[in-house]
Amino acid sequence: MAQRFTPAAAAAIVMALAGGAAQAVTADEVWDIWQRQYSGAGYSVAAAAQDRQGDTLVLRDVALSSRTDSAQFDMTVPEIRLREIGDGRVEVTFSPEARGQSTATPEDGTPVTMDMVWQQRDSMAIVSGTPDNLGYDVTSPEVSVEMTETPPAPTPGADGAPAQLSPDASPRLRTKITAQDIVGNHLLTGDAQQQQQSQVTVKSVQIDASGADADSDSGFTLTGAVADLVMSGRNLLPRGAMSTDMEAALSAGMQMDADMRYGASDFTVETTSDEGPMTIRARAAGGSLDMALSPQAMRYAGTNTDTTLEMTSGKLPAPLSATLASTNFDLSGPLAKSDTPQPFTAKLGLTDLRLSDTAWQILDQAGRLPHDPATVTLDLTGMARPLVDLFAQGPAAPAQGLPVEVSQLDINTLHANAAGAELTGTGALSFDNSQGLPVPDGTVDLSLTGGVKLLESLSEMGIVQRDQIMLARMLLGLYAVPSGDDAYSSQIEFRPSGEILANGQRIR
Repeated sequence: MAQRFTPAAAAAIVMALAGGAAQAVTADEVWDIWQRQYSGAGYSVAAAAQDRQGDTLVLRDVALSSRTDSAQFDMTVPEIRLREIGDGRVEVTFSPEARGQSTATPEDGTPVTMDMVWQQRDSMAIVSGTPDNLGYDVTSPEVSVEMTETPPAPTPGADGAPAQLSPDASPRLRTKITAQDIVGNHLLTGDAQQQQQSQVTVKSVQIDASGADADSDSGFTLTGAVADLVMSGRNLLPRGAMSTDMEAALSAGMQMDADMRYGASDFTVETTSDEGPMTIRARAAGGSLDMALSPQAMRYAGTNTDTTLEMTSGKLPAPLSATLASTNFDLSGPLAKSDTPQPFTAKLGLTDLRLSDTAWQILDQAGRLPHDPATVTLDLTGMARPLVDLFAQGPAAPAQGLPVEVSQLDINTLHANAAGAELTGTGALSFDNSQGLPVPDGTVDLSLTGGVKLLESLSEMGIVQRDQIMLARMLLGLYAVPSGDDAYSSQIEFRPSGEILANGQRIR
């Protein structure tokens, strides 16, 4: 798997985020620890020159680099100053600018090279503790990282013809991320296994990006802002495991546990193409992201509140917009090969999706559909057993069959409500995997109201054909029983013999 190196890997040496114990440490010890820690993580770090100026160790042209089969990374910091304060702590300051370059080479493709410029203003780290237990307290009014894609080198033309760019050259891309009012602390312990604990607050983050494809005259610009970020993390990185090579790091035992909370966000994307310009804007009042990853399991979850989406396009008669009261998702499951099933979770929620009046005028000019807000809720849990290590290096799965065996699936909640129709469901199924294909055993209960009326309205709008409505009525007659006006319910029963019953009637 090709991995791209990001400025975060380099910034760790110049912006270590942490706080620690009040014990003595010297500038030379801090520099020595940095070299050992980065060497243990698969990086090379060295200073072109170093000298003592009283209580200060001055490092010049500090180079950080790493190499893998598919990527390489280099960054140089012109100067780092480590001043011994006199109370057992060390003050670290940095050059206002550092430059670097990263290159990722896909297995079948042109290498992608990014030039990077890291800038900071009045950033400072106070290092304390002991060589085996270092803490960093960091403050910075402003830090920015700018990345610019470098086009592939031209290929020489035949018989002295002018050089030509590679036909599969990627579009030129520029991205700049600026963070303001940073306060953080970071604790590093251990040698064979480095444990990291971080807590960081950022007043605001600004994102600016643009890209262009000269061959198609298309391009985009993106501007975004996020306020009031609070981030914390707990990581374990075994010695020699490079955190930028996810497969190798997980195989060595890397563990990550991070969460982020943020306030108001606002993003706008403008695109140009042969089909005309288009603008999409997304705003939210706040949200969260949680992630945990280890060789054994993973979890990824997030929330957003009070989201507004807006879109304008030359192909639309008027701008469209929609709002969402809340969104959430939660995905978790096992990753390591196991002889016993492990729990998994899949949850999704979209609450109160409302389309603007303009959107409804375009979609439903005659007003045939109810314009009530839509809601979708899905909550699945169960037990599954990976048949291979899903993050193992090499082939991710056997040549045939799925790499995961599901033994239990519980439908805790299924709820969809839109345009006057509502679908609900619950159920529990176990699976016999001894016969090749999984054989389910259990029941699923479903309820539908307003479905036929919705289909009739869609048919009047020309979206659904009449024969499709007839097919839907036939299926409802076979697999469901009436429970009211345009209301149906159904109990689907799966038996170990392979039989499937709908409301007691065998359908397979």
